[in-house]
Amino acid sequence: MAELTEEMREKLFFEIITSSKEYTKENITDPKRVKSGILSILRTHRPIKLIDYEYGLSHALMKDYQIIVKEKEDKSKVRVYCKNKKYFYCVKYRQRLNNCSSNLKFKCGILFAAIHHRNKCEAKDYSVVQKIQDLLKQGKNGKALALTFRKNESQNRSPNYDPFLSLSTSIRNDTTGSTPTDGENEMNLEEWFS
Repeated sequence: MAELTEEMREKLFFEIITSSKEYTKENITDPKRVKSGILSILRTHRPIKLIDYEYGLSHALMKDYQIIVKEKEDKSKVRVYCKNKKYFYCVKYRQRLNNCSSNLKFKCGILFAAIHHRNKCEAKDYSVVQKIQDLLKQGKNGKALALTFRKNESQNRSPNYDPFLSLSTSIRNDTTGSTPTDGENEMNLEEWFS
């Protein structure tokens, strides 16, 4: 999607203000005061209606640590953003390869999602994200993590792909950078699936 022209951003700002109840629970009493800030955000972000996003649990079961945003053109696809200190970044933000620094912005209670993501950062199926959230709500964070991992890896599968082998060999000891022993792998896998 190309950057919006100034005229297009003005039209979008007018739409946001005239239908503000679709975008925010806050009352925008002085549109002129917030106009320049919103127009600036609209260069790189799109406004999200209240019905097109929801808060979710993190894999550590922390409430409101994820925001799930439906895609503009295909509501069956979503982008997931995780809280990092006081900001929300695309879930691919922390990946070593192909990280995505796209973020969310809030202005006047309106959520704005980044228009562009890195090439390898693809939207997720809403139904899968909902299954993961349901598992997290049940306290089954190990199973949710396994499902997340399986879905993230499914795009790069070879015909001989074994998700459990991939999962066990991807668990690394971050303090030494070494690969854990088979016994450590078995213990980690048992924790993940319990």
